[in-house]
Amino acid sequence: MIENNTIFSLSSGAGMAGIAVIRVSGPNAFTSLDLMCAKSITPRNAVLRKIRHPISNEILDEGLVLKFPAPATFTGEDIVEFHIHGGHASIKAVLDGLGEISGFIQAEAGEFTRRAFANGRLDLVEIEGLGDLLHAQTQAQRQQALAQTQGLASKVFENWRQQIIEILAYYEASIDFVEEEDVDERALQSQMKKMIHLRNEMTRHLTDSARGVGIRDGVKIVFVGEPNVGKSSILNYLANRDVAIVSDIPGTTRDTIEVQMDIDGIPVVFTDTAGLRSKTDDLIEREGIRRTEQKSLEADIVVWVVESGQYFNDLDVQTHGEIIKVINKIDKAALSIEKNDDVLEISVKTGQGMDELLVCLTAKVSQLFGGKEPALITRQRQKQALESCLTYVDLAINTGHDSLEISAEHIRLAAVELGRLVGRVDVEDLLDVIFSDFCVGK
Repeated sequence: MIENNTIFSLSSGAGMAGIAVIRVSGPNAFTSLDLMCAKSITPRNAVLRKIRHPISNEILDEGLVLKFPAPATFTGEDIVEFHIHGGHASIKAVLDGLGEISGFIQAEAGEFTRRAFANGRLDLVEIEGLGDLLHAQTQAQRQQALAQTQGLASKVFENWRQQIIEILAYYEASIDFVEEEDVDERALQSQMKKMIHLRNEMTRHLTDSARGVGIRDGVKIVFVGEPNVGKSSILNYLANRDVAIVSDIPGTTRDTIEVQMDIDGIPVVFTDTAGLRSKTDDLIEREGIRRTEQKSLEADIVVWVVESGQYFNDLDVQTHGEIIKVINKIDKAALSIEKNDDVLEISVKTGQGMDELLVCLTAKVSQLFGGKEPALITRQRQKQALESCLTYVDLAINTGHDSLEISAEHIRLAAVELGRLVGRVDVEDLLDVIFSDFCVGK
């Protein structure tokens, strides 16, 4: 619920800088200009002004001031920006001055964006994209998040919703005249074809959701294998630093260790895991093995490591992702047992084959997650909403024309799920979670 308070906050980064931006938004935003700047200001023009304390009239700083009248602003409200010197004392003085104005309160994290949502300036998918853009660390994350903020996905989702509503309207009209001869069976069949086409399009994008979620959260690459085969050494080599303890003692790695990297612009999370073996009396090691098995199931790519003299079928590695097989420590053996085109031979100790491993990983990541248009689905919440929508669409298709009332209800529920996807209905409980990731001032 948006109150009538006017909010303000530092919108640029904290710490000493050349320029700091303080943003004010709300019904009385322009009051700050009347009280803190002596002369009037033309909307959407940056002007140099002395900025004064609203009560004592003390000069606090001198900087550029801008005013943006509603509704054509980020929040949909009147907005004022003070571009001042970026020293801590200057920022504090202006913020303290704004706090002295009646009805002005410090903004909470994400509150400017929350007002933009409440005033219809952004929908929920665009807001989630904005949050991802603020946290983006790689090119792929930036490109995907930027597409979301520009409404690429929202336009598709809204188009789906409108199509479903049109189909629903026809079904409901047919129910009203079901006893009449005016009900056109061929027209109903035409609506069914539209629904099937829509279902297929949704399914295609749902299948692509793994790519969107992977780019947002990081592609999960998990190293698995028996104890002491060199998984930690490989991770340290790729990370170019010692992030995992390396020892000749089997079972040194007891828990998962994660390292984030950038591969060809795509975020990757490498995970070192406890060594797998069928029997151990060590309770801590058994818990580590359980976590290894769980990470393997969740992985996008599993790097299965053995050392020369071992067989891959000595272990049962379960995963839903791709598998890259690696034989390590080839410097210790003259001939590898399972050498073929699908197996990489490496030696972390000598560096042999490590470039080939990195090339293989890069190619696999690019194949699975790169080289395409930005994905529409980038979060689990979006994926679940689309899955629910598809469930109701499938139910409507399967029901067919045997019961128009039941089919219409399924279609209505499908439209509701798409409404939840873009934030049109029943999303108040999600807002606190979504905006908690935003910085203050955005």
